[in-house]
Amino acid sequence: MSSGSETTVDELHDSRSGPEKEGRTWSSTQTSISTTEGSELHAFIKMRNKVDKDTEEWEKLNYDIHTLRCAHKEVCTRWKKILLQLGEVTRRRQTPY
Repeated sequence: MSSGSETTVDELHDSRSGPEKEGRTWSSTQTSISTTEGSELHAFIKMRNKVDKDTEEWEKLNYDIHTLRCAHKEVCTRWKKILLQLGEVTRRRQTPY
Protein backbone atom coordinates (compact mmCIF):
# COMPACT_ATOMS: atom_id res chain seq x y z
CA MET A 1 0.00 0.00 0.00
CA SER A 2 1.17 3.55 -0.56
CA SER A 3 0.99 6.46 1.84
CA GLY A 4 -0.93 9.61 1.01
CA SER A 5 2.04 11.39 -0.58
CA GLU A 6 3.35 8.48 -2.65
CA THR A 7 2.09 7.86 -6.18
CA THR A 8 1.93 4.28 -7.44
CA VAL A 9 2.58 3.19 -10.99
CA ASP A 10 -1.10 2.25 -11.37
CA GLU A 11 -2.16 5.74 -10.33
CA LEU A 12 0.14 7.21 -12.97
CA HIS A 13 -1.33 4.91 -15.59
CA ASP A 14 -4.88 5.80 -14.56
CA SER A 15 -4.15 9.51 -15.00
CA ARG A 16 -3.44 8.95 -18.70
CA SER A 17 -6.10 9.54 -21.27
CA GLY A 18 -6.68 8.87 -24.94
CA PRO A 19 -4.82 6.18 -26.88
CA GLU A 20 -2.47 5.26 -24.00
CA LYS A 21 -5.37 4.45 -21.69
CA GLU A 22 -7.32 2.67 -24.43
CA GLY A 23 -4.26 0.59 -25.31
CA ARG A 24 -3.76 -0.38 -21.69
CA THR A 25 -7.44 -1.35 -21.35
CA TRP A 26 -7.29 -3.45 -24.53
CA SER A 27 -4.07 -5.09 -23.34
CA SER A 28 -5.45 -6.00 -19.91
CA THR A 29 -8.62 -7.40 -21.49
CA GLN A 30 -6.59 -9.51 -23.89
CA THR A 31 -4.48 -10.84 -21.04
CA SER A 32 -7.44 -11.97 -18.96
CA ILE A 33 -9.24 -13.51 -21.93
CA SER A 34 -6.25 -15.31 -23.32
CA THR A 35 -5.12 -16.85 -20.01
CA THR A 36 -7.58 -19.74 -20.27
CA GLU A 37 -7.02 -20.21 -23.98
CA GLY A 38 -3.28 -19.96 -23.47
CA SER A 39 -3.24 -22.70 -20.85
CA GLU A 40 -5.19 -25.03 -23.14
CA LEU A 41 -2.85 -24.27 -26.02
CA HIS A 42 0.15 -24.74 -23.77
CA ALA A 43 -1.15 -28.16 -22.69
CA PHE A 44 -1.51 -29.25 -26.34
CA ILE A 45 2.00 -28.03 -27.14
CA LYS A 46 3.45 -29.91 -24.15
CA MET A 47 1.66 -33.10 -25.26
CA ARG A 48 2.89 -32.67 -28.83
CA ASN A 49 6.46 -32.17 -27.65
CA LYS A 50 6.37 -35.52 -25.81
CA VAL A 51 5.30 -37.44 -28.92
CA ASP A 52 7.54 -38.54 -31.81
CA LYS A 53 7.28 -36.12 -34.68
CA ASP A 54 6.59 -38.65 -37.44
CA THR A 55 3.46 -40.13 -35.85
CA GLU A 56 -0.25 -39.73 -36.47
CA GLU A 57 -0.74 -38.55 -32.89
CA TRP A 58 1.78 -35.71 -33.44
CA GLU A 59 -0.06 -34.66 -36.60
CA LYS A 60 -3.42 -34.62 -34.78
CA LEU A 61 -1.99 -32.56 -31.92
CA ASN A 62 -0.35 -30.19 -34.39
CA TYR A 63 -3.67 -29.77 -36.19
CA ASP A 64 -5.43 -29.06 -32.88
CA ILE A 65 -2.80 -26.45 -32.01
CA HIS A 66 -3.22 -24.82 -35.40
CA THR A 67 -7.03 -24.84 -35.01
CA LEU A 68 -6.85 -23.24 -31.55
CA ARG A 69 -4.52 -20.53 -32.81
CA CYS A 70 -6.81 -19.76 -35.75
CA ALA A 71 -9.89 -19.65 -33.52
CA HIS A 72 -8.11 -17.35 -31.06
CA LYS A 73 -7.04 -15.04 -33.86
CA GLU A 74 -10.59 -14.92 -35.23
CA VAL A 75 -12.06 -14.11 -31.82
CA CYS A 76 -9.48 -11.36 -31.24
CA THR A 77 -10.22 -9.87 -34.65
CA ARG A 78 -13.97 -9.87 -33.97
CA TRP A 79 -13.55 -8.23 -30.56
CA LYS A 80 -11.20 -5.63 -31.95
CA LYS A 81 -13.75 -4.79 -34.67
CA ILE A 82 -16.55 -4.55 -32.10
CA LEU A 83 -14.50 -2.31 -29.82
CA LEU A 84 -13.48 -0.07 -32.72
CA GLN A 85 -17.13 0.25 -33.80
CA LEU A 86 -18.16 1.10 -30.23
CA GLY A 87 -15.47 3.76 -30.15
CA GLU A 88 -16.85 5.30 -33.33
CA VAL A 89 -20.37 5.35 -31.89
CA THR A 90 -19.06 7.01 -28.73
CA ARG A 91 -17.18 9.64 -30.74
CA ARG A 92 -20.29 10.39 -32.83
CA ARG A 93 -22.34 10.91 -29.67
CA GLN A 94 -19.73 13.27 -28.22
CA THR A 95 -19.56 15.57 -31.26
CA PRO A 96 -21.90 18.57 -31.08
CA TYR A 97 -24.66 18.83 -33.68
